[in-house]
Amino acid sequence: MRIAALTLTTLAFIAACGSDGRDSDGSGDAQVLDAMAPTRVDGSLDAALDATVASDAQGVASPDSSPFPVNSQGQVLCGNTPCACSNGQDDDADGLADLADPECVSSWDNDEASFATGISGDNRDTACQDCFFDGNSGSGDDGCRVATSCLTNAQDSSSGRGSCNTCTASDQCKTTCRAYTPNGCDCFGCCTVNLGSGITKNVLLASGCNIDGTNTTGCTECVPSTSCTNTCGECELCPGKTAADLPASCATGSDAGVPTPSCDDGQAKCAASTACPAGQLCQFGCCQLSPILI
Repeated sequence: MRIAALTLTTLAFIAACGSDGRDSDGSGDAQVLDAMAPTRVDGSLDAALDATVASDAQGVASPDSSPFPVNSQGQVLCGNTPCACSNGQDDDADGLADLADPECVSSWDNDEASFATGISGDNRDTACQDCFFDGNSGSGDDGCRVATSCLTNAQDSSSGRGSCNTCTASDQCKTTCRAYTPNGCDCFGCCTVNLGSGITKNVLLASGCNIDGTNTTGCTECVPSTSCTNTCGECELCPGKTAADLPASCATGSDAGVPTPSCDDGQAKCAASTACPAGQLCQFGCCQLSPILI
């Protein structure tokens, strides 16, 4: 993430000469620390630097940022090569490729071997968690800031401080972050993964967490947020859930009895990202907002 080169002296001067004492989420609970360092202790950008965050609620990018690019084959690119979960290959040799592999949570996921996504902004803070899927680590552009402890205990906001001393997502967070959140996941990186044989598990996306058959290894179980989530509908695809897992009730009259996936939030259906509008990518058969690369 690009951070302006402001010295501690400059930040202190800004705080003393005109700051209204508000955090980047407008909560009014700014701490003295905000005037002393370019980042808060929870890892989010200081209010004086929030202007450098390069995306807004509609995914509109500044000149030095952009959504994930797509090549002519419809593959999402991570750098100059297709992302691991979009390259048509079984990168981790488990017999499953791309979004058919449970460890792929999106077409821009660049780690097929674990529940880390491999993109910038895929990180955790011990105190507060912002939107996990928008491509950056700051809370200033998405209004998302909940206590990290809520991810494993929905009633425990003890790790939070200031405006993130809560387990309930703000209205701004619901509006901005949910548009980036893949099917089956909440806004903070807790995903319900289909392990087969009717077994599902709520997994906190992180490196070192992977699947071996119906067992998860090195994973932290989590509690999906009820205030900001993109649940996997009965006929939707999501991590570990493929068309073969759809029930007979997902067949329509024109499908000759064959269950077909749906897009429950009104998104356009797609077979590849080339079929989606600019700034959107094909994820689990539905066009969805692309994270912004900064």
